[in-house]
Amino acid sequence: MSAERREHEREAVSAGGDDARFSLKAGSRDYAFTHVHDVSISGAGVVLPEPIDIGTPVTLTFDSDEIGRASCRERV
Repeated sequence: MSAERREHEREAVSAGGDDARFSLKAGSRDYAFTHVHDVSISGAGVVLPEPIDIGTPVTLTFDSDEIGRASCRERV
């Protein structure tokens, strides 16, 4: 077994309904979902119905009535 290499601790985050939601834009595709795996300040794991091509720009957004909107942009 290898040692944990992540710099920041990660946690699973769930959101659902109209008060909190996640979305991911990957190139021209949009995905909406309620659960994100392994969330930390430096990354997140998401499960999508198909792979995203390497180099594709992505934007992950969390939108909540309670805390507002937070987004991050990166490339696969």
